[in-house]
Amino acid sequence: MRATGRPEFVNGVCTRVYGATQDITSRKVTQQRLENINNNIPGVVFRYKLFPDGSDKLMYLSKGSEKLWGISAEDAARDNKLIWDLYNEEDLESHLKSIQISAKNLSEWRHEGRINHPDGTIRWNRGIGTPKELRDGSIIWDSVILDITVEKEEQQAKAEAEKALEENRVRRNRIMDQSLDAITIIDKDGCFVKTSSAASRLWGYSTAELEGMPFMDLVFSEDKEKTKAASKAIMAGTAMTNFENRYVAKSGEVIPLTWAVSWDEKEELIYAIARDSRERKEAEQQLKLSEQRFKGLVQDGGDLIALLDETGSYLYVSPTSVNVLGFEPEDFYDNNAWDFIHPEDVERVKKVFQKLNLEKRVNIPPFRFQHKDGGWRWLETTATNLMDDPALEGIVTNSRDITQRKYFQDLEHLEKKVLEMNFKKEYSLEAILEFYLQELEKTQEGNWLAIWKLDKKKLVNWVVPGLPRELVEEINKSAFS
Repeated sequence: MRATGRPEFVNGVCTRVYGATQDITSRKVTQQRLENINNNIPGVVFRYKLFPDGSDKLMYLSKGSEKLWGISAEDAARDNKLIWDLYNEEDLESHLKSIQISAKNLSEWRHEGRINHPDGTIRWNRGIGTPKELRDGSIIWDSVILDITVEKEEQQAKAEAEKALEENRVRRNRIMDQSLDAITIIDKDGCFVKTSSAASRLWGYSTAELEGMPFMDLVFSEDKEKTKAASKAIMAGTAMTNFENRYVAKSGEVIPLTWAVSWDEKEELIYAIARDSRERKEAEQQLKLSEQRFKGLVQDGGDLIALLDETGSYLYVSPTSVNVLGFEPEDFYDNNAWDFIHPEDVERVKKVFQKLNLEKRVNIPPFRFQHKDGGWRWLETTATNLMDDPALEGIVTNSRDITQRKYFQDLEHLEKKVLEMNFKKEYSLEAILEFYLQELEKTQEGNWLAIWKLDKKKLVNWVVPGLPRELVEEINKSAFS
């Protein structure tokens, strides 16, 4: 209830009071409800007054000021400078300017800015108010300021996400444009959604022609079935690398491709990268031919090829060892080359072999090498130091059997020598023949040569340079007596 009245006085004495009472329950309820609303919104409801002389005053503040600014409504009403001091320096000027513009034009006041909350955090405020000019020239604003920190953080996070997304898009496009491989994105219906520049260069179709085209239209007819099966497996969740098929380019050329493919279940997209396999296929063919040539040279050729370590032990021997020396390649493993060389030649060969410490390649003069039949073969060898080659890490020797050639060379040299001796008077025929037989025996390991002559109708041994005496006597008794 609200009561109002006027007293009546007679001779200075109050004789009666004229009054009235009014039921203000409804208004009080409404006022209390409005105050509750003001105090519970996530912000501050207030009335702000700007006087003609430029001074100002907060005429009313809801209790939300304590939560919004960390300042009670009573303190803020007594000194509104407490509020202005909270404003971020970068935003205070624009805040004051927004009030001036609203006052000048009597237009709605709006402003967003940051405050430095007493708890140490930075918070964003958004203010909205409606101005009204009073008779004395003052202007009041019934306003509300809301805390929009969460909204701003979400906007910032969204902006950063969009920026990152754009950077990723630019990066992806740059990768797709600069990649030498064909990068493609295919939808669940099997149509190209995105293709790189390399795809256009590889298949001859423009990006516009490719996008929307079913990828199966490009698959070579003989590869369609296996490509369909692979696509089904990929969309079931099986990632594939090194899948091979062939595409038919716009020019009609059939191009072999190697694919790396994965399926994104969430986006329902296939991400596929194709590499032109023509160079690799050609390299594989060249490698196959090279291997065939190697087999022809090493396995089926006439030379003996071996790989030795620095001590002369065998690491590898070509299959031609059977034809050249009668030994299987396995017979040499865990053995040393010096064990097979004629004792009279070992030191000479070792001396040349040691030059490989300073030289890349050496030619070893002919030397004798043991044959499985117990005899000796003359070999000439080229040795190459490939210790620094990671694929070999050894010394490669290439040896050729020159036994026959050396025999005829030695025979030719011997005949020339005998002919020269024949023209010199100091040599008798018997001396010449003995020299001749001695040298012949050197070329024929394990053989003895002798000459018997007929003297007075009887055969007697004449020249027997290497034949043991007891054997000569036995022959004389048994054959020529």
